[in-house]
Amino acid sequence: MGVVSDVKGISLVHYRGIVAIPENKMNFLRKFFGGKKKEKKKPLSELDLLQKCRSTEQFLIARREILDKNIKKELATIKANIKINRQVALNALKRKKIYENQLSQIDEILLTVIRQNMLALTYVTTQTQFL
Repeated sequence: MGVVSDVKGISLVHYRGIVAIPENKMNFLRKFFGGKKKEKKKPLSELDLLQKCRSTEQFLIARREILDKNIKKELATIKANIKINRQVALNALKRKKIYENQLSQIDEILLTVIRQNMLALTYVTTQTQFL
């Protein structure tokens, strides 16, 4: 890790030229120098949570469509340059693999968001049934 030193009761961690001050000491320094206080976030209501899930889902679907389009474009580049210019084709193949990895990550995130959306929706329906 890094070297730990103690200066006037404050433990400092030195790592690659960077000095880190522990969080409890940072609070003291923020209060002393008049720094901004961290605002506590209000918990989202069920309807806000549903809206946020839906907007995230729409964003991920749009991103997925863009990646599909980019993969098709790179495939066309590969097919056009496979015999003429192999370096361009190899670079396009590398970009295609990167896009496919991003697409698989987005699919996993989208599946998680859909599950959260379904759980929030069932929670809201059960709350309205009891009321």
